[in-house]
Amino acid sequence: MVAELAQRAGLPMPRVFVMDNPQPNAFATGRNPQNAAVAVTTGLLEMLSRDELAGVISHELAHVKDTLLMTVTATIAGAISMLAQFGMFFGGGHRESKAIVEWE
Repeated sequence: MVAELAQRAGLPMPRVFVMDNPQPNAFATGRNPQNAAVAVTTGLLEMLSRDELAGVISHELAHVKDTLLMTVTATIAGAISMLAQFGMFFGGGHRESKAIVEWE
């Protein structure tokens, strides 16, 4: 099932793990789609039908697909933050206000 869903999503086959735990849960991890892993618990496997399980696995594969986008987004946000801090360090925000208006 995971291989078929990954192929439909245009992703390489992730490693698949089944955890012996009665609590229903699933998650995906990995720094990129080539190193991804999807894990489900035995509790989830026992609780859901095949179609419901396919929906959960598809959801987890969507997280795998979003990993690269989130990495790029976080990098850009960090770069913007760093530039703003440099601006504050090198004189930004230390100027006197010129907004004082004299009334006659």
